Amino acid sequence: MSPSDSLMAPPTLPHLFRTIRRLASASDQCGIFLCLPRRIDGEGDSAFVRAVEYKAVSALEAKHIALLPHLRIIKTWALPANVRNEVNVLEHLDNSLYIGSYLASAQITSDAKLSWLCEFPVFGSSLVEYAAKVKGISSWHLAHIFLGLLNAASYVHDEGYAHRSLTPQDVRINLYPRDEKYRYRRYPDIQLVNFGTACALDAWSAQRDVVALLKMMQMCIVDWSDSAPFLAAAWLDVEGAMVTDDPMMLVLRDVRQFLQGDVPTLGEVYEMFFDRLTDLRHGGAEYMSPALTRLLHADLVTGEEMEHALREPVMLQFNTRHEAFVRVIAGEPVVMGPGGHAGMRTNRVMVMRFTNRRADFARIGQEEEMEFDTLFNNEVTDAEPKHG
Repeated sequence: MSPSDSLMAPPTLPHLFRTIRRLASASDQCGIFLCLPRRIDGEGDSAFVRAVEYKAVSALEAKHIALLPHLRIIKTWALPANVRNEVNVLEHLDNSLYIGSYLASAQITSDAKLSWLCEFPVFGSSLVEYAAKVKGISSWHLAHIFLGLLNAASYVHDEGYAHRSLTPQDVRINLYPRDEKYRYRRYPDIQLVNFGTACALDAWSAQRDVVALLKMMQMCIVDWSDSAPFLAAAWLDVEGAMVTDDPMMLVLRDVRQFLQGDVPTLGEVYEMFFDRLTDLRHGGAEYMSPALTRLLHADLVTGEEMEHALREPVMLQFNTRHEAFVRVIAGEPVVMGPGGHAGMRTNRVMVMRFTNRRADFARIGQEEEMEFDTLFNNEVTDAEPKHG
């Protein structure tokens, strides 16, 4: 194991961001957080708010819908170089409807705790989330998703990069295109996110993306498509190839043949499937039904989470033993009081004894559901709870 494998991504900076929750990440070295800025200015994207309200797809109250444009995805890395790499990639791939990771701002220093990047979120389901909501994805819609994947991967490769970690979780279905125009009919755009492991394109990384794309197509058809129930009944010829007139099953047959042979180029995959998927998609609905639109939308946050994030932080002013408190936070040994624990060192939790306003602090603690990260025993004291 390399030294970097044991590193953990730092949390967000609390004076800049109100962390709502930590999102799933493929590695402990990368922290992905859903946040609101500590300072919320202006109304945000009013066109987006109107679109959400018009579609009537959100479970939130109007006051919380108005705050959705202020939500941000904050990413931190255990190594600042990873932040720099992802920022460089996103700046190069900017302004494309194929890319859902849209960079808002970033800060890069030599200190990982002070380095982060900020993205605008996509208010749409991931491919995994969408599949969990429906009982079989329609073939025409799956064709649209596959075309979006082929176009997105081709765009990234044409720009000289490889994604390197293509999974269904990295595919977002976006109902709200940035230029307010859909690529096809009124179907949502298919976008790639999570470029933390992206690299300059070479033969190996290009093949890795192609194999990941083919495996994703196979998974979607076998596990999630409305053709999946008929897969077991499909006839096989003497060579084991599928004999069927179902267009999506024929796509699956050719995907499997690609996976069993030499790795094709992305261009060969594109040429094999593009026209067939286009025809299959063309036979689909003229527009997304309201029921399907509701499934594709994602608020990303609940009203309760939004209210909790909007609360003002509790600040404690230490009138005595301030230096000892600083040392505890830094993980340095301190005298723990008269209990015979002098020199005891801890960086886990901290217990503070309040000599005044104890009832006020208890009330605030219950409202804020506070959790302390460090233990300090006995006489940190004369701490006074304040809002601000």
